[in-house]
Amino acid sequence: MQIIRLRKTYKNIKRMRQILNVLIKHGFGYLVSKLGLQPYISFGKRIVKFKHFEHIDEILSMSQRLRLVCEELGPTFIKFGQFLSSRADILPKEFVEELSKLQDNTTAFSFEEVEKLLNIEFLISYTEIFPYFEKEPTACASIAQVHYAKLKTGEDVMVKIQRPDIQKNITIDFEILKNLAVLLEKHIPESRTYNPTGIINEFLKIITKELDFSYEASNADKFRRNFKDSKLVIIPKVYFEHTTKRILTIEKITGYKISDVINSKDLKIDKKKIASNLVNVYIKMVFEDKFFHGDPHPGNIFVQKDGKIILVDFGIAGYINEEMMQHLLYLFINFLKRGLSPILIEYLKLGVSNENWKEYEKELIDLVERFHSFPIKSIKVSSVLDEIIQLVVKHKLKLPSDFVLLGKTFMIIENLARKLDPEFNFILVAEPYAKNLLLKRIQPQYLAKNLWVFFTDLYDLLKTFPQNIRNIFNKIQQGSLKLEFEHKGLENLILELDKASNRLSFSMIIASLIIGSSLVIQSGFGPKFYGFSALGIFGYFIAGILGLWLAIAILRSGRL
Repeated sequence: MQIIRLRKTYKNIKRMRQILNVLIKHGFGYLVSKLGLQPYISFGKRIVKFKHFEHIDEILSMSQRLRLVCEELGPTFIKFGQFLSSRADILPKEFVEELSKLQDNTTAFSFEEVEKLLNIEFLISYTEIFPYFEKEPTACASIAQVHYAKLKTGEDVMVKIQRPDIQKNITIDFEILKNLAVLLEKHIPESRTYNPTGIINEFLKIITKELDFSYEASNADKFRRNFKDSKLVIIPKVYFEHTTKRILTIEKITGYKISDVINSKDLKIDKKKIASNLVNVYIKMVFEDKFFHGDPHPGNIFVQKDGKIILVDFGIAGYINEEMMQHLLYLFINFLKRGLSPILIEYLKLGVSNENWKEYEKELIDLVERFHSFPIKSIKVSSVLDEIIQLVVKHKLKLPSDFVLLGKTFMIIENLARKLDPEFNFILVAEPYAKNLLLKRIQPQYLAKNLWVFFTDLYDLLKTFPQNIRNIFNKIQQGSLKLEFEHKGLENLILELDKASNRLSFSMIIASLIIGSSLVIQSGFGPKFYGFSALGIFGYFIAGILGLWLAIAILRSGRL
């Protein structure tokens, strides 16, 4: 029996039981059983729940049930589901689409708690900063809610306030998720391909930044500086003097939700202009700034009547380093020219490479050749990216996380643009940016800059090389040189040997108890029970209990 390493606090055990009950409720009882987590469920519920929900497979798909699990378990799992929906290189398409439906809306917390947090964070009464503060929130999400307010200096602002105890609750949930990931890798070997513990750790990094509003404030300010002269987009100003880790104060800017603009027939707004502005804003982020807004769902994009775009919620942002930008540019240009070999080479450089590469290469060539006959204006970037990512999932390849985030962002933006303007073509808008950036990279100034960086790195390498070699030889002479080897594929063997040795040890203990008890009974040592040595009978009893436990463990393993 595998007992999870979970701190035995009341809240942790209670939360674990709640999570397992929800999993069983939505048809994942087999997973709970496979991971050996039945001890966390009361005996009565084990029988009733496992039996009652056996038929659920016929009602909903697994992806739908997983979404329902995330919705029912609250903020951490909603965020985790949304995070998984951004990893199209890991999950099958149906799961990505289903988890993308997760909504971040939830009930508001009380204004008394809002006042308490404001006073704690600012160390003074919040009324000294905000003479006017609306009690009812204008938006509620899993991590925070937003209130309209007015500063003493007269500016209208939006104040984002973190939920009470959200950090404590997420810490408990993360600990449970981390342990579940470890159990998955141990009991379901196929799951190791997807690196569950790595996924959980990556999620922790993201959620940790989202819980610290100083990151979002920094991102927002950087976007504002990048677009300070833009006539296409408005980025709210951050009031850093009224911002903390749990409070974010930004400029209030009014506009229409982009989803309302798409669905409305009465609003007199030029939808084609909005589509063009939106795509141009994101292309500038990627090709010029190398820093992009990574959460462009409709709730974070607003529009003014003159066509200007308003962006909010900067908790998730993507970075593109110089090397990735170079590969992306070549990929894009080669795709426009219908070049096959260059595309494959650039994908190799992006890190899409392992033992399955040859099979992936064949299918990628087929995909590109299929688009050869399409005129550029009829090609949807989202469709091409979607098919490429599905190939990545199929062949269990790896992509850089920022590249995956960029792909998802472009897919969302193109879909919004096409809803606004069905004739809109993403490639035709992006092409001038890519070509212009490529031309800049062959100009003397750019080449000279790169050459200077190259020689600087080379100089540093040559400067430290003799000392590094000397250190290696010194360690060899002293006998202190160590080499680390990492084994792969032996985890199952080690696990089985561990189980076998444990069972053998138990068998020897049981045999020793039986032999010892027999000798005690034979000698008649100690107090008597029905004429036999009580100590010997007690030894037989203990040996029987241990033997029964060992037999049950062997039967449950299915290996006799």
